[in-house]
This record gives sequence, C-alpha cells and structure tokens, in this order.
Amino acid sequence: MDDKDYLEVVVEVAKNRSKDVYEDGLKPATVQTGEVLGTVVGFFNNVVLYPIKRVNMSYVHKLEMFSQELEAKTARIPQDKLMEPKMSILGPTVEALKYNYEEVELKDMFLNLLTSAMNTDKVDLTHPSYVDIIKSMNGFDATILKKMVSMGQCPSSRTTIGFDNKVFSEAIPKKFAPDLIGDKNPYQVSASIDNMIRLGLVKLFENKIIGYNYDDFKEHPFVKGQFDVLSRVNPDRTLVINVKGHALQVTDFGRNFAKSCIQD
Repeated sequence: MDDKDYLEVVVEVAKNRSKDVYEDGLKPATVQTGEVLGTVVGFFNNVVLYPIKRVNMSYVHKLEMFSQELEAKTARIPQDKLMEPKMSILGPTVEALKYNYEEVELKDMFLNLLTSAMNTDKVDLTHPSYVDIIKSMNGFDATILKKMVSMGQCPSSRTTIGFDNKVFSEAIPKKFAPDLIGDKNPYQVSASIDNMIRLGLVKLFENKIIGYNYDDFKEHPFVKGQFDVLSRVNPDRTLVINVKGHALQVTDFGRNFAKSCIQD
C-alpha cells in the first residue's frame, strides 16, 4: 500500500469512527464498552491489518487477539472513566503496532499507552511522543525502568580498576548500578541506562546518595571477579579499585511514561 492509499484509509477511518468498517462481519470487541472499543479495534483493523487482510488469512487471528488483549486491559477501567482515545495517540500507536506487533514487550507497552489514553484518570499522563520512545526501547529497558520507578532513586557509580592514575576503561561498565543488575549483564544494564538518559526518562546526578556506602561496590562479585582477572594478567602492578558515587533518578517525564506505558 503506497502513501496515498494509506492516507485515504486513515482519513476514511477517522471520518466514520469505525462503525461501518467491518467488511468481514466482525463485531465490536465487547458489548459493555460498545463504540469505544469498536472504534479502536476498527482503526487497528483498517490501518494495521489492511496491507495483509486480502492476501493473508492470519489477519483475522491477529484482529481477534488485539481485541481480546485490549478488552482485558480496558476491563479494569470503570465505565464512567472510559473514553475514546485522542487521534493524536490512537493514530501513531496503531501505526507503530503495524511494525512491532510480533514483539511482545513492545506490543504490551503500546497497548498500555492506548489503554491509558482511554482512561479519563490517566489521559493527562499520556503524550504522543511516547510512541517514538517505545520504538526506541526494548523489553529489557522497560524492566529496568520499572524497577527504577519503584526505587525512587538508585545508586550508581563510575567504578574503575587501574594503577598509577591509569584505568582499564572496559573493565567495568561506565554506569555501574548493582541494585539494577541482579543476574543481568552489567554492560547491558549500563547501555539501557544510557538509552533511557538519552530519551529523557532518567537523569544522572553526579553526587552521592546521602547515607549510602559506595565502598560496598568494591565487594560486588562482578567487580571482584574483574579485579582478580586483571591482577592475574598484570602480576607486576598494584591494582586499585576506585568508586565515584552517583545517583540515578527517573524524571517526571519518565515517571509519567512509566505510568502510561509500563505499569498496568
């Protein structure tokens, strides 16, 4: 489908509000939510599934799955709080779903965003830019961000191993945050933090969290393991571990994003 055809579909759906878009006889998703879910599911049907519906019978299954997942999420919204999502959220979200529907973590974030935009209690937290943010994240980022939101602030550091004012720059990731690592790859966690800082969801403060003992970082199994390896390959040098404490905080923008797109 070229850009002209796609634009015509979007305009037509926006005009008709999806009440007459069920060319294949599919009914609105649920009686209880009536036209609200019918509008959203119809838009998804015509924008996301339009390119494949005439050549791939799996579109019926995808439409039914989308309907069921959206219905399950919106079922928790009180009837008097349910609203049709703004087109500025609905349009970009379902367009993004076209390319990310098979990615479970991303699909869930998009569905959460759509559900938030249909809830009068949460609609003010939503923002059209969240669509591009989700497209720039993965499920790992979502897991790290959710944990950070629950913590309030998170200790991080620039921990280095070196000698004579020199450091092994790749020995420890640039942002070492033990409370976020758990059994995860420390370098992957650091990269995820970098990405969320870039997206404006998280901010790094170059000051310590009062009352936190950053020297404990030196005893972390990963740090001790790296120190042991480097000591073995540098037997003639006296290596030291240095820790410069920092603090990570979720921004207000990031907190609203998490409430809209990650937290059910």
